[in-house]
Formats: sequence, structure tokens, C-alpha cells
Amino acid sequence: MKRLTVVVLVLFLQSCSWVTDFYIVNKSGKQVIITYFNKQSKNPGSQEIKCFLNQPMVCKEEDIQTGKCRTLKPDEYSYDEKKCTMELTLAPGDAVKIDRACCSYTGPEYSAGLARLGSLIIKTSEGSIRYDGIELLKAFEKVNKTLYVLNYK
Repeated sequence: MKRLTVVVLVLFLQSCSWVTDFYIVNKSGKQVIITYFNKQSKNPGSQEIKCFLNQPMVCKEEDIQTGKCRTLKPDEYSYDEKKCTMELTLAPGDAVKIDRACCSYTGPEYSAGLARLGSLIIKTSEGSIRYDGIELLKAFEKVNKTLYVLNYK
């Protein structure tokens, strides 16, 4: 009976969790350069630093919710593992998925600790804008419980 209770509890907890994706959408009409600095974690047993970045995925804005994105090839972006930074050029109307938060992210006011977003710089020919930490989290707008989007105009 104890075992069944534990299994039911684990299944219940898993059913209440979801994964949230964070996208940047270029609505500016001009090409922009995205530089993303991801948070790092040190392995307690060594000095090894782990970056949380995965290969970036790019799609058209209208395809974000359908998942019709493509993984960028290594020559389409630059990545510095020691600094945990990624840089890429984002065309007008394109979106890039920069991170994913697990489990049950509900926004910066309630669960900022669940998201690992670091810093972001968006550069254009006219200048740049920078977001850091909680400021970056607050720049994203909730589309639904599994999708947050930063619209750059």
C-alpha cells in the first residue's frame, strides 16, 4: 500500500509540472545581433563550470507555438563555453529560443529561481539594449503557461 501511495504521489506531481520556453522575436524590421549570457553553475566537487545553453533554435514568429523551428548549424552562431555566451544574427520576423525553464514556471514574481536566464544584449545599427537577471525575466511577456516571448521592436 505504501508503494502504491508513493507511485500515485509521484505521478500527481509530474502531472502538475510543465516546461516553459523563452523566445526573442525580432519585430524591428531590421537584422539584430543577439548576445546571450547564460548563468553558470559550479560542480561542488570540482571547479568545472556548467553552462545551461543548448543549441539555439530559430523559427518564424508564427511558428513558435507549433514548434516548427530549426536548430542552428554551428557556423550560424558563435558560442563561448568558458564565458557561457552565445551570439547570433536574427533576421526580421524570426524568433530564437534562448532558454527553457523547468518545472512549473509561473512568471518572475513567483518563481524567478526556476529560470536560469542571465543577461541579454540586442544590438542594431542604431545602438543596443541590455537586460540583466530579473529585469530580463520581466521583459518577457506570457503567451501561455509554456511560452514567454520578448518582442523586440
